[in-house]
Order: sequence, then C-alpha cells, then structure tokens
Amino acid sequence: MAEIHSALKELLSRTELVVFPEDYVVVDLPVDMHSIPGEWFNPATTRFALIVQEPKSVTLVVPRRKWLRMKGMLEQYDVKGLVKVVGFDKKLSLVTTGYMCVVGTVLSNHGIRAIPTSTFKSDQIIVPKEELPRAVKVLRELLASCRQKPAPTARRKTSAPAAKKAPASAGKKKAPARAAAKKKG
Repeated sequence: MAEIHSALKELLSRTELVVFPEDYVVVDLPVDMHSIPGEWFNPATTRFALIVQEPKSVTLVVPRRKWLRMKGMLEQYDVKGLVKVVGFDKKLSLVTTGYMCVVGTVLSNHGIRAIPTSTFKSDQIIVPKEELPRAVKVLRELLASCRQKPAPTARRKTSAPAAKKAPASAGKKKAPARAAAKKKG
C-alpha cells in the first residue's frame, strides 16, 4: 500500500470504528415507484438509511426490521442481501483528502467487498454481513498502524576514521627537471 500522508495518518490515529448493531438490507426499487413516507426515516427510529436514485433504479439501504414492515407498501423490489454498516467516530468528510481511498484500498487488498458512503458530516462503509468480522479486524489494524510512532531510522555504522593524509609537499621528490636546473645554476 502507498504511504499515508502525515495529516491523514494523524486523523486516522484519533479515529475509532462504530459498528452499527442493526442488520441492514440493500433493496433495488424501480425508478417509477411511489415515494416512501418521510416518517420511515425518523432519526429517533432509524440510525442509518440510504436512498440513491439513479436514472434506471433506486437503491435503498434500511434496517432489516424496518424493511420487513415497509415492504408491503411496495409492489416491486429486489432484495440483495444483509449488510452491516461501519462508521467512524470523527467527522472526516472534507477534512483531509484520501482517507476513504485508503480505507477502500485496504479492504480491497484483503478481498473484502465494501461500498463507501459519505455525506458532508459522516462516512460509512457498507459490507456484506458475513464479511463484517474481517472488515473490522482489517480496519482496526489500519487505525492501530496509524497510531504507531515511526521507528527511528537505523544509522549505518561507518568504518574507523581514515588516517590523516600527509601534507602534499611532504615526502615528495623534486621533479627531475627542477633538480637538473638547480645543478646548472
């Protein structure tokens, strides 16, 4: 993995994971569905929900228990399976660059499927329920590695100091031409 820059490393070193206790479902809905009443997403009863509308579909991530009560309102849907939501205890968005890239890369390098989600106030990773234990382990290892102080760089041992060189003129013989010139004169 590429080196994490110092500002990001410092931020991650102060971050803890928050695993939401509920099981969630991912549901694909048709784009022409009737709207879902807002009371289904009351913060007092729904810790996390995600609705993404695209040109050809709507994706919904809601607590499983809420979905069991909600699905009777809908004529057509495709449930993709159970997922877990892992959040971060710090408000990370737009504070520094690259942290979701680092988190996603670390999970991907360990073969863990993950969907990153973000708002301007918080960030989460959605993982298949069966991959939650590995995802938490890998992310905690990442955060722990950011808390470690860098090891001091080892200094190379150098050999004993070189002997001092004699001055340039000491011990040199005069050039033969000079010696011959002195004899003549």
